[in-house]
Amino acid sequence: MTLAYIVYFGLIISLALVWQLPRWYATTSGGFSQSGANIASLITVVLVTVVIGFRYAVGGDFFGYIDYYTYTTMYDTPSTVYFEPGFLYLIQFLKLFSFPPQAIIAATTCVQCILLVAWLRKRVDLAALVIFYIFSTLLIFEVNSTIRQGVAFFAILVALDAINRRNLFLFGAMIFLAFLFHRSAIVFFPIGLMLWRVSLPPVSLQLGGLMLAYFMTQLFSDQVIFLFSYLAPMLDYTSYGRTSRSDLLLTGGYDSYGIAAFFWMIVDIILILFSRRTAARWADQGYARYHYLFLVAAILTPVNTSWGFIPFARALFYFNGMRAICLAFLTADLLSRRSLRDASFAAALLVMFTAWLVVGIARGAAWASPYQFAF
Repeated sequence: MTLAYIVYFGLIISLALVWQLPRWYATTSGGFSQSGANIASLITVVLVTVVIGFRYAVGGDFFGYIDYYTYTTMYDTPSTVYFEPGFLYLIQFLKLFSFPPQAIIAATTCVQCILLVAWLRKRVDLAALVIFYIFSTLLIFEVNSTIRQGVAFFAILVALDAINRRNLFLFGAMIFLAFLFHRSAIVFFPIGLMLWRVSLPPVSLQLGGLMLAYFMTQLFSDQVIFLFSYLAPMLDYTSYGRTSRSDLLLTGGYDSYGIAAFFWMIVDIILILFSRRTAARWADQGYARYHYLFLVAAILTPVNTSWGFIPFARALFYFNGMRAICLAFLTADLLSRRSLRDASFAAALLVMFTAWLVVGIARGAAWASPYQFAF
């Protein structure tokens, strides 16, 4: 456990310092320098690939992916395997060099990180905070477990940036890349087009929708249990369509699951309360698009945290990931204002999520611990 704390917090601090290089280059050269961003990007990709990509036995699908790699041959085609073409071709590329099975985990981690730094390079001021929240919301560990969907998530992140820059070709290319690794990502083509021009709804409407979602989840608990139990066998997830956790959703209790649901509700309320101001501050970065996707996650979180239904959680994965991005935008905005109140609020968020990461590692959430290196 101690090793996990040292490794993860050491990596967060190292990457945060690395992304000060572009700022330092800008200060010394009198303007933004590609050299600093290039060095920071390279170091980030190498460090994350080695430290995260070579973890052993991470996630419920780890050994399944190892089997995919082991039993896939150079003669396989997309029609002869159960997974997407992009993942197949990546396996076959690695097999050309006779890499061991662990290479598929490291390679997908590398692809994820390349896509992330492609997004970060245009937001150097946000980089350290994005990295912090990707770790502290446990997103980094989730994408290391669901590696195909992890690649799709970061490709979608770049696609959203392409929309903001009105680059339709890049948007289409990134959605296609996401689709090559996880078929579910295709839904973001129409979603992305709908987000071409957006403006946030009033805060009161957002809060009303959030509170209604929690209320309806409690009210229709039995019906949702029945629906999930009915759908589970059809989706080959029978073991997950079982128990209700709705009694822990808003109760105090002593169960960490209830605490988690309460924690995320508070975080979502904070993001909503500051949404208009954050959107105005980061209008040039298209913050509203990330916030709209986060809202989907916020409204469906009470359902997600009440029942252990994996297909639903997987469908919500892309939207949940946007919470980390929105938190980084919000914290950066708070820190940029010359106000003790805003700075204190930002500090409180950072402390909250540092504690969340500590607890997550201690409990092995999202397979964050124990830390085991593959070799």
